[in-house]
Amino acid sequence: MIVLREGDVGKLLDYKEIFNVLERAFLEWSQGSAVNTPRTRTVTAGAVLSIQAGGFHNYMGFKSYASGKFNPNFISLLFDSSNGELLLMVESDLMGRMRTAALSVLGAKYLAKGVGSVAVIGLGRQGLAQVEAFHEIAGSSIKVYSRSKERIFEAQKWLEEKGIRVKVASSYAEACEGVEVVVTITSSQSPFLKSSMLPHGVHINAFGSNVPSRAEVFPDVIKASEIIAVEDEAQARVEAGDFLLAEKMNMMDWSKVVTFSSIVSGKVRRAGDQITMFKSVGVGLEDVAVLSLLYEKVKKGGVWEEVQVRGTWSQGLVKK
Repeated sequence: MIVLREGDVGKLLDYKEIFNVLERAFLEWSQGSAVNTPRTRTVTAGAVLSIQAGGFHNYMGFKSYASGKFNPNFISLLFDSSNGELLLMVESDLMGRMRTAALSVLGAKYLAKGVGSVAVIGLGRQGLAQVEAFHEIAGSSIKVYSRSKERIFEAQKWLEEKGIRVKVASSYAEACEGVEVVVTITSSQSPFLKSSMLPHGVHINAFGSNVPSRAEVFPDVIKASEIIAVEDEAQARVEAGDFLLAEKMNMMDWSKVVTFSSIVSGKVRRAGDQITMFKSVGVGLEDVAVLSLLYEKVKKGGVWEEVQVRGTWSQGLVKK
């Protein structure tokens, strides 16, 4: 088994490659040759263990993470589905941020009128990855907004060091003015994005909430959206706090919800100046697709940390 640390992940991955492997994964999911298992959460002693799994090509695996009153701990495992061999263990915080950001650009490619102008609301580590990905993959002109002036200052400094220039908006509404794509990637407990803020025909990537108690968009945004894409509808019905709030307000129309795989495959297409939304909660198939990319890259060479791990039966050895 190869062990990849966060530093290794940063050296091996780039956003364009992640974008491409995610596109292939959703296309194969639409064809029935890739699978996803909705996330499970185990809650104990004020902490949560989350596990999300999937299968892609000849690989299967999962990402797990522990969260609570501490910094989350992300670890992923990748197996060979032909023989059960454990191939890869990955420290997965950076991998997850890059995966989420590349997925956001992929969603915009298929659902937005264009990706020339983008607003990113939220400037934590996830938000910074979103800016990087739209800059690197799409060359977008990017506006950003955060309620924290300190975070804006730190983000501008960090982005400038990477050669990425952004325009800072003074409000949610100003961030949305004139853009083709709005990305919400916050830890907000309460909704902040209103339909009155949105340009005609805009696309929204609502990526911040994956628990029922949190929402970023008001129900009127969901009502105004004519196509709402999700990765896994069963998982979204349980986890998407934005949807659950809209249901409480009798403003959730599930007939408008389609799988993102059906959009990638061309079975569903946006038309004209529709407002569209991609509500992502994050699924295991996405992680396994990126894990497979990492493994294919390390197989090509290099010196990597290896650990011998075997969990198979020891035939003939029975403890009495």
